[in-house]
Amino acid sequence: MRLRKKKGKCYFLSEDGSTVDCFCTGGFTMLNFVVILIGISECFIHGVAQDLADNGYITPMTEFSQTLFQAKRLTLRIDPEDATCGRKGTETLCDVNSPTTCFDCTDELPSNSYPPEAMLDDDNPPSFWQSTYWENYPAPFEVNVTLSFWKVYQMESDMRVQFADGHLPSQMTLEKSLDFGQTWEVFQYFSTDCLGDFDLLSTMPRDLTNVTQVICTNPDFYLRDGFLSFELLPRYRLLSGPDGSFVDELNKLFEEDPDFRAFFSFTDIRIHLMRPFDAQNIVGQISTDRYHYSIQDIFLLASCHCNLHGEFCFLNVNEDVVCNCGHNTEGTSCERCAPGFEGARWQPASFFPFPDGSANTCIADVTPPVISGCPSDIFRTVEIGTTGFTVFWNEPTATDNSGTAFLVSRSNSPGVFLVGTTTVTYRYADPAGNEAVCTFDVIVQEADVTPPVISGCPSDIFRTVEIGTTGFTVFWTEPTATDDSGTAFLVSQSNSPGVFLVGTTTVTYRYADPAGNEAVCTFDVIVQEDCIRLYSTSQCSPNECSCTKGTCTSQTGRCEATCSVFQCLANIVSETLSQIYPQSSVEIKCILEGSTAVVNRLQIRLSRSEQMIDEHGITQETAPDISANRREVTYRVTSVSEDDQFFCILSLGASIVGSINVTGFVYKLPFISDPPTEVTRTTTSVTITWRPWDEENDVGDPPVVAYIPYYKMDPSQDWMNGSRIQADQKLKYTASSLESDRNYTFSVAAVREGEGGEGPRGPAVTIKTLCIKVVPQMVTTTLTATNDVTVTWQQPTVQCSIGITQFTIYYEIQGDVSSRQEAGTAHPNSESFTVDGSLLEPGTTYKIAVTVTTDQESTLSERISVTRAGNNESEPPPSSPVYLVALVIPVLLIVILLVVIIKRIRRKPASLSKPVDVRC
Repeated sequence: MRLRKKKGKCYFLSEDGSTVDCFCTGGFTMLNFVVILIGISECFIHGVAQDLADNGYITPMTEFSQTLFQAKRLTLRIDPEDATCGRKGTETLCDVNSPTTCFDCTDELPSNSYPPEAMLDDDNPPSFWQSTYWENYPAPFEVNVTLSFWKVYQMESDMRVQFADGHLPSQMTLEKSLDFGQTWEVFQYFSTDCLGDFDLLSTMPRDLTNVTQVICTNPDFYLRDGFLSFELLPRYRLLSGPDGSFVDELNKLFEEDPDFRAFFSFTDIRIHLMRPFDAQNIVGQISTDRYHYSIQDIFLLASCHCNLHGEFCFLNVNEDVVCNCGHNTEGTSCERCAPGFEGARWQPASFFPFPDGSANTCIADVTPPVISGCPSDIFRTVEIGTTGFTVFWNEPTATDNSGTAFLVSRSNSPGVFLVGTTTVTYRYADPAGNEAVCTFDVIVQEADVTPPVISGCPSDIFRTVEIGTTGFTVFWTEPTATDDSGTAFLVSQSNSPGVFLVGTTTVTYRYADPAGNEAVCTFDVIVQEDCIRLYSTSQCSPNECSCTKGTCTSQTGRCEATCSVFQCLANIVSETLSQIYPQSSVEIKCILEGSTAVVNRLQIRLSRSEQMIDEHGITQETAPDISANRREVTYRVTSVSEDDQFFCILSLGASIVGSINVTGFVYKLPFISDPPTEVTRTTTSVTITWRPWDEENDVGDPPVVAYIPYYKMDPSQDWMNGSRIQADQKLKYTASSLESDRNYTFSVAAVREGEGGEGPRGPAVTIKTLCIKVVPQMVTTTLTATNDVTVTWQQPTVQCSIGITQFTIYYEIQGDVSSRQEAGTAHPNSESFTVDGSLLEPGTTYKIAVTVTTDQESTLSERISVTRAGNNESEPPPSSPVYLVALVIPVLLIVILLVVIIKRIRRKPASLSKPVDVRC
């Protein structure tokens, strides 16, 4: 076979000059070695790999593969470790088919050692790894042979495991890991009993129906020169075609479907040996000393994953396997652009457009970073004579199309800046050396920034006047101001001492210096009407100063205080004559108690608002009842709701001076917060229940004395109520005379005692009445020749929204209803069912019946009698072809067994002091 390179692709040519598919990136390099034959390239091989296998799939171990093994970038592990023979002293191993043919195994003598590394040598002379006896382990005797590659590789052709002397295990799996041994997936199962061991039918690779199908194969039918293989080429040919005509479809899947690519990729390979040769035929533990595992070689053709940017892999100075990256890429697998070539987003190379492909070369980066948040010029002013000022700012950031932008230099950081102008520079760069600059000025200037200092700014001034007085004359000492410059002048003054009206007036003095710095003095002048003066207009006594803030001042003989009118009132009272349910009427009495002067000057009335007089729906029932120190008025309010609010309002003329909220006279009706639940339902009735009203969990005032259930069929209909159910009765209600197969909504209201005590309905539940039952008609039975019973019936007509869900077939011994059993169920569209004859006793008469299920199961149909034939009744004899097959199969099995035994005897070496490898 010859190799020709052309335009970055490679072709394998057969002897007649025809092309066999193989597409590579920038040429093709293959390094073969015994256990692992790795094509260190990105190449999908089809017919050529099979040719390599057919023409001697074995070459001496290359220098590169030896280097991999020595650098521990190809490691081999046996688990359990002591499964290798000779690890615990000398063992004498005998052939499973020839108990007298034995040899010694020990680690003490290299010539008698069969270590795992024997699977990785050049087989000159032939060597193999040998396990210990099965009897040294409790059943089952399971051993893992694990190859770890420490990098992602992609399988390019068949993986083949050669067993010494052709002793294949009777149960085994080939497994792979793509996460360095964290998790494992099975490539292929092998077993002499695929169905019993793995619940899979035995399948040959040529019978694959899916490229990534995991199959189980019988080793006895798969033996090729002592090999078991995971065959890759039959899988590829499902897509590429036998002659590779559609290889572009295969390459497209590898490139675009990560799951498809992952199926053929690995970091680790594991051979899971589960049962030794012929071990399934052992009874108990007899002769387990002769059963063992022996592996001579493992063969694999794989490619080093380089994202199609590398021609081959090699060991770097750190003894890591890395790709020889091209297209301006770098990394272990050429997974990123090299520094200076991030001018476009990195991509793996592509097989497409087919057949030339696209290298997707990383291009030179000439785009500088982009700076964000570069500050504008910063201005700061300091007092004359100050040398510096602390200046802060949010530092800029930079991004780059390469993904990396770093700060090269910064002339200044936030901190103290001297008076004058300082230029701040930030310089950013990307890995390609492209730079971007941010500059701004920090300008610190000297100026007079100290405002004048005000002295003698008055505090707030409080004055009180008798109710009805419009103003009061207020005096104060005006403030003064000084400044560091030596000059401070009054800019403005909002008020001067003099007459101030009742209320709060803010007085403002504003001073400035020649630099324009200002200082402000503000205070309030508060003139209040003081109801304390109603008690006395001249000399007062302590008892007359009843406001909590007022005291009798001996110097003036007056009550000095800053109280409001409402604080001076003796008392405001409201009362209701009864507690009512919502929408009822109630009488409310508003009462004012206090001194005669207060009672005579203030008005009291009932209002719906605290902020204004709102007498909507309020009627005065009685004229004001006035005594020396008391005024009371009775009002009636109709149709009161739970949300209504009422206030007894005190007013002086048009001004409201006080109020009190009138509450607590409307019962809060009970409300059950959970919906009722279904008890039973029929075609014409529904029975519900509910939990009792609970004061802790539900809304309303106790006690609850009864409940009223409600229901309706259509949302637009009015609710219909059921009979009243007392609280001490069983909380259950049945709605009858309903329509079948219809949704009904149910709710429950709780009731307090007395008229108007029914609360609102609680949450609702929807319950559907059952459909009218139908029964299958025209049921017939037919006994078949094999004593099965074919049951037929006529499809019933149902009017049910759920329709028919299934038919159920029952059988019972005639005259014994207790023996009734279910024979099975049939599809809702079926009109027949076959009862398995093995369920029926010979010579016994049975009754067969059918039910139909909609939202419930119907009653039994008419029961039809059928008698199962007895054992003495004649049955049709098997046809002559059956007898012929029964005779031919044993003969064929005997012939195959004789051929296998003769072949193995011929392949046995004359002496087994050390087995000799024979290859054809």
